[in-house]
Amino acid sequence: MYRTGDLARWLADGNIEFLGRNDHQVKIRGFRIELGEIEARLGEHPEVREAVVLAREDRVGEKRLVAYYTASSKGEAEAASVGAEQLRAHLSAVVPDYMVPAAYVRMERLPLLPNGKLDRKALPRPEQEAYAVRGYEAPVGEMETKLAAVWAEVLKLEKVGRHDNFFELGGHSLLATQVISRIREVFHVELPLPSLFQNPTVAGLALQVDRAAGTAAPPLLPLPREQSPRLSFAQERLWFLSRYEAEESWYNVPVALRLRGPLNREALHASLQEIVARHEVLRTSFPDTDGTARQNIASAADLSMPVIEMVESEMPKFLRQQARLPFDLATGPLIRTCLLQLGNQDHVLLVVLHHIVCDGWSLGVMLREFNVLYDSFSRGAASPLPPLPIQYADYSEWQREWLQGEVLERQLDYWRKQLAGHETLNLPTDRPYSAKLTLAGAMETSRLPEPLLSKLKLLSEQQGVTLFMTLLAGFEILLYRYTGQTDISVGSAIANRSRQELESLIGFFVNTLVLRTQFTGDSSVAELLQRVRDVSLQAYAHQDIPFERLVEALDPARELSRTPFFQVLFALQNAPLPTVAWKGLEATAIILETGAAKFDLTLSAREEDGELELSLEYRTELFNPERMKRLLQHYRILLEGIAVSVETRISELEMLSEPEEQQLLVEWNRTEAPDSSDRCVHQLFEEQAARAPQAVAVVEEDREISYAELNRRANQLAHYLVKMGVVPEVRVGICLEPKLEMVVAGMGILKAGGACVLLDQADPATRRSYKLKDAGATIVLTNERFAQQMAGCAEHVVDLEKAREEIGRQIGDNLNVNPDAENLAWVIYTSSSTGRTKGMAIPHRSAVSVMQPKLIDAIDQNPSVERLLNLYAPTEDTTYSTYAEVQDDGTGLMTIGRSQSNSRAYVLDGHMKLVPVGIQGELYLGGAGQARGYLNRPEVTAEKFVPNPFSKTGGERLYRTGDLVRYQENGNLEFLGRLDSQVKIQGHRIEPGEIEAAVLDYPGVTQAAVITRENKPGNVRLVGYVASSERLDVDRLRSHLQQRVPEYIVPAALLQLDTLPLTANDKVDRKALIELESKKAMGAGSLTLTPTEELIAGVWSSLLEKSDIRRDDNFFDLGGHSLTSIQMLARLEKVFNREIELHAIF
Repeated sequence: MYRTGDLARWLADGNIEFLGRNDHQVKIRGFRIELGEIEARLGEHPEVREAVVLAREDRVGEKRLVAYYTASSKGEAEAASVGAEQLRAHLSAVVPDYMVPAAYVRMERLPLLPNGKLDRKALPRPEQEAYAVRGYEAPVGEMETKLAAVWAEVLKLEKVGRHDNFFELGGHSLLATQVISRIREVFHVELPLPSLFQNPTVAGLALQVDRAAGTAAPPLLPLPREQSPRLSFAQERLWFLSRYEAEESWYNVPVALRLRGPLNREALHASLQEIVARHEVLRTSFPDTDGTARQNIASAADLSMPVIEMVESEMPKFLRQQARLPFDLATGPLIRTCLLQLGNQDHVLLVVLHHIVCDGWSLGVMLREFNVLYDSFSRGAASPLPPLPIQYADYSEWQREWLQGEVLERQLDYWRKQLAGHETLNLPTDRPYSAKLTLAGAMETSRLPEPLLSKLKLLSEQQGVTLFMTLLAGFEILLYRYTGQTDISVGSAIANRSRQELESLIGFFVNTLVLRTQFTGDSSVAELLQRVRDVSLQAYAHQDIPFERLVEALDPARELSRTPFFQVLFALQNAPLPTVAWKGLEATAIILETGAAKFDLTLSAREEDGELELSLEYRTELFNPERMKRLLQHYRILLEGIAVSVETRISELEMLSEPEEQQLLVEWNRTEAPDSSDRCVHQLFEEQAARAPQAVAVVEEDREISYAELNRRANQLAHYLVKMGVVPEVRVGICLEPKLEMVVAGMGILKAGGACVLLDQADPATRRSYKLKDAGATIVLTNERFAQQMAGCAEHVVDLEKAREEIGRQIGDNLNVNPDAENLAWVIYTSSSTGRTKGMAIPHRSAVSVMQPKLIDAIDQNPSVERLLNLYAPTEDTTYSTYAEVQDDGTGLMTIGRSQSNSRAYVLDGHMKLVPVGIQGELYLGGAGQARGYLNRPEVTAEKFVPNPFSKTGGERLYRTGDLVRYQENGNLEFLGRLDSQVKIQGHRIEPGEIEAAVLDYPGVTQAAVITRENKPGNVRLVGYVASSERLDVDRLRSHLQQRVPEYIVPAALLQLDTLPLTANDKVDRKALIELESKKAMGAGSLTLTPTEELIAGVWSSLLEKSDIRRDDNFFDLGGHSLTSIQMLARLEKVFNREIELHAIF
C-alpha cells in the first residue's frame, strides 16, 4: 500500500475530497494544525488561484499563520477587490478560529526552487495592510441595529459596530445572560446562551436570531394571592438544609457599610423600610405544615433599626455576633438591621438577611435602590422608583408551572448523560470526613498582581475563552495535581436571571451548575481550555433546571459528609456592587465572615483595583490554614505557567515555590553518613568477630553463641560449600527454621562467595521449586524436617544434620575468597500480580551502605516494649529505608518517619514531579541501599528502577515502591496505602493478582477477584469471589490453592457468583464486591416487624405509596428524597408524640 501524504476525506456520496498535504503540521496556541487543510479551504474561494499557508514567528514568542495567494482574476482592480477581510470571512465560516490566518499576502506568483517546488524561505514578511484589521462598521438592517442597541445597553457603550467582538468589548457570561434575556424580549425568540459565545459579533449573532425558534417559555405575569405561593426549587432545598443543620446561622448573608460624614438617620431608616415594602420576599416567612412549607407573605412589616453607641474596639466582635444570630424561618422576619454609632459622623450600617430571600445579585439591587431612595428622602421627596411589575412569589409559581413535563425531561436528559459515572473528588485533607456534614468554615485570601491578570486576559482572548474559563481551568489543574484525578466536577454559581423582568428583584434566584471536565495528564493547557469552554457552554445551555431538581431526579448515592455531585465550587464575581453615592458620605464595605463553608472548598475571584482578589473559603473540620495558604500559592504559580505557554502539558506545569523544592529535595534528604559500601557483609562480621570474639552474637532460647564460635562454624560451612563449587554469584537455597542454624548457613554461604536464596517453610512444594529454578540454585541447605519435602527441588539437597561430621572436619579459618561488593548477597522473593513470585537481587554494597548507626542505636538502647519503632523496609531497598517512633496521638495516622543514612525519599506524582507537603504521591527511594533489580526480570527492573531526575551525577536510580505516602508538616512521611492492589497480611506483602491467577487455573472458573476486609481494626482477611457456569466444590478449590500459594494468602472465604460485577470499562468492580460483602455480613435478619417498626412502615407505605415494607428496606431506595423525608418526620412525630432529629433519618 502506498502512502500518498495527501489529506483527504470521504464525502457522503462516496467521492473523496482532497484537503491538502500532511507534510506541514504546526502547533499554534496549543493546537496541532494541518496547513494543507487551510490551503485547501482558501483555494475554494473563487478569486484564489493558488494558496500556501505558513506559521511565521517574525517576533520571538509570537507564532502566527500567514496566507500567501495568487488571484484568479487577471485584472488588477478585480484582484485588489479581494483582500484580507474577504478571505478571513470566507475561512471563518469553514474552519475553527485558531486555523484562520492573521495575515493575507497577495502575490503575482509564488516563488519556486530550481526543482519546481515552493521556495518557502522566499515568501516575504507581511506588511500592515495584509492583516485583517477592522475599523468601526455600522450595523446593517433593522435586526443588527436592534442587537447593537442591546449590546450597547448591557456593555454601557455609546455605539457597537457590526463586527465588534462582545468579549473583547468587556463582555462575560453574566452580561451574556442579560443580552440573551433582552433578545427574548425584543425579538420574541429563544436563543441558547452558547450562541453568543460561538457568534460573538453583532453580524454573526443576527444570523442566529434570524434562525431561532419562537419563545417557548410562558410569560411571567403577576398572580393573584388567593393562596400561599409555593417555594421555588432553590428555596425548598435551602429550607430543607436549614432544618437539617443544627447551626441555624450557616445561611446568613451579612452586609456592613462604614459611613463617614453627616448621616440622615431618618432617611436611612425610611429607605430600608421602603425596600422591604417594595419586595414581598423580604416580608415572607416559611411556616411548616405537616412537613411541607409555603410562602407566608405579610401585607406590611415594620423594620426596626436600633442605634447602638459603641467604641471602635468593640465593633468587630459585635458585628460577628450579630451576623451569626439565627433566623426563625417559620415566623420571620428574615431581614434585620442595626446602626452602630462610633462618632458624630462615623457610623456602621449592618444588614443581615437569610439566604432563602436573597443572593449576591440581590445585594446589588438593594444598594442601587438604596442610593436612589436615600437621595430622595434626604431632600424630603417621595420615592422615584416605579412599582415592581412582578414579585419573587410570581417567579416561584411560574418556575414550577414551566419546569415540568417535556421541558424538564429535555434538560434532565443532558445532565443524566453528562453526570453518568461522575467521580467524587478525593481532596487531601488534614482530618478525615466526619459521619455528618458540618459547615464550620474560615477563609484565606491572596491577590494576583495586575501584570499576571493582564496576561491571563490576553490569553483568554487569544484562546477564544472567557477569563472565568481560564481561571476555572487553572483551578482544575490544581485539583488534578492535588488528587491525580482526571475526571473533575466543580460547582459554579450562575445568576439564573435569564429574563429581563427578574433583574430588578431581590430574591433567591442563584443556581448551581455542575461543570464536569474529563481530560488526561498529557493534555496541553490549550486543549484543556477548549474542554472547559465546551463544558461551560453546554452547561449554560441547560442551566434552567435547578440544582435541587437535578439532585432529586438523578438521586446520587447519599454521603452525609459530602455534597452531591461536587465538593468544590469556583466563582468569578464579575457583577460589581454599585458604589454608595450619598451626598457628603464616604461608604466602605466591611467584609464579614459568617464562619460557615457550604462546600469543602469555595474559590472566589473578584477584580479589585486592577488586581484579582482571591478568597478561599474552606471547612475547618477538614483543613488547616497552612494547607489553604499553600493552595493559593500553588494556584498562582500554575496560573503564571499557563500565562507563559498554552502548549505546555498540564502535568508539566510548575506548581512548587523554590523554598518548597529546596525543602523537599535537599533539607529533608540530608542523610549523608560514612559507609563501607566497598566491603561485603561477611567482611564486616569478621572484623566484629576479631574485635570482640567472646561477645554474644546470637541468643536462642536457653543457649547463646559468641562471635568467635559463630565465625568458626560459618567458616567450616563455607569451606564445605567451596568444595561443592560455590563461587561468587552462585545462588544457594536455605530452607530452615529461623534459628541459629539459619544464621550459620547464611553467613557460611556469604563467606564462600555465594548468594542466599531464602525459602519460606510455609510455601507449597511447587512454589519452593519455582523459586529455586528461577534463582538457578542447584544447592539447598536444609535439615531433617524439610529434607523430604526438598527432595527433587534441587540437584543437591544438603541435610546439615547428616553432613555435620563432614562439615566439622573443615578448617575454621577465614577464607581467602574476596567477592566484590557488587556481587550478589541475597535473593529474596516477594509476591507478584502475574501469579509468579519474583526474586529481588541484593548485592553486598546495598546491604552494607544502609547499616544505619542511628537506627541500630535506637533499637539497642530501647529494647523495651515501651518504645515501638515503625520500620519501613521494602525488599527492593534492602533494609530499613525510613523509621519512626510509634506514638498514639489519636489521629490514627501511620507515620514511617524520614529517610535514613545514605538513602533519600521523594514523593512524586504520576509524572515524576514533586508533590507538595500534605499531598499524596508515590514514594520513590534513592541512595546507596538499592537492590540490583529483579532476578531474570529485566522488563520489571526497568519499570521499577528508573533514572533519578534530581541527580546531579549520571547513573543514579530511584526505586518506585508503589506505596502512597505524603509529607507531614514536620517532614515525616505518612503511609496512606498502596498505589496498586498490593496489601499486607501477617507482615507479608501480597499481590491479590497472584491469588486470582491461581484461582483462574482451577477448571471451570471464568472470573476471579480477591478483596480484603477488615471486620475489626487490625484484623485483615482475604475474601475470594469466583464466577463459573457450573457449581464449584469450594473445598477442592481451597485445596487447589493450598498447593500453589502459601497458606496465609489462601482466602478465608471463597464465594461463588453467577458473574462478577464490572465497571464501565469492563474491569471487576471491587467497590461493588465490598458492598456485597458488607450486606452479606449484616445477615438476613428477622423478617418479622416489631410494633414500632410496624408503625414506621405504615407511614412509609402511605407516603411512598408502597406496600410490603421490610425491616431492611432503605427509605431512599424506595423512592424517598430529602423533602419527603421531612414529611415522613412530621408524621412520625405525630405518631410517636415526640421530636425526632432530621439527621437521624439519614
